[in-house]
Amino acid sequence: GTRVGLYYRPSRLNPQDLRVFNSSNGLPNKSVECLFEDRSGTIWIGTRKGVCRYVDGKIIQDSALQNLTPVHDFTEDRDGNLWIGADNGVLLWTKSSPNPHLYRYSTADGLSDNSVRSLVEDTEGNIWIGTYYGGLNRLKRGMFSRIEPSMGLVNRAVELLNLLSVDTTEEMAVEEE
Repeated sequence: GTRVGLYYRPSRLNPQDLRVFNSSNGLPNKSVECLFEDRSGTIWIGTRKGVCRYVDGKIIQDSALQNLTPVHDFTEDRDGNLWIGADNGVLLWTKSSPNPHLYRYSTADGLSDNSVRSLVEDTEGNIWIGTYYGGLNRLKRGMFSRIEPSMGLVNRAVELLNLLSVDTTEEMAVEEE
């Protein structure tokens, strides 16, 4: 994914077969911010103006996932739901249900900052959320808690999370990049 579209080579054996996707042939916006492959093999594409999927050689757009602010990250929880980190908060796409729904968590729900840059689920099913200005958040049983510089976080801007370990005391080692 690039700022001018998504480039895909279906076969390493044929380097001449290069497919390009942009706003004229399926993407909500040509600027691809992130890519994520879920357990079913679907490729989720986050752009500056929404989300789409790459399935069986085609770009598929879901109307509920369009016109979102820039999308920065995805993670899939243990129930197969898709979590989307965007500039307007955390979005939960319950794609596993017969009628998918989109839920939004924001500062009104306790999130420290709406500009969500990174997401990861830990072994206990908690969702860890890195924000641009509000530090690190944990969503546990529907409640947000916040970790910030006064608690040992190096910086309020948490752009990328790599979950290293979680122990039984709920302490977490996080690598910030």
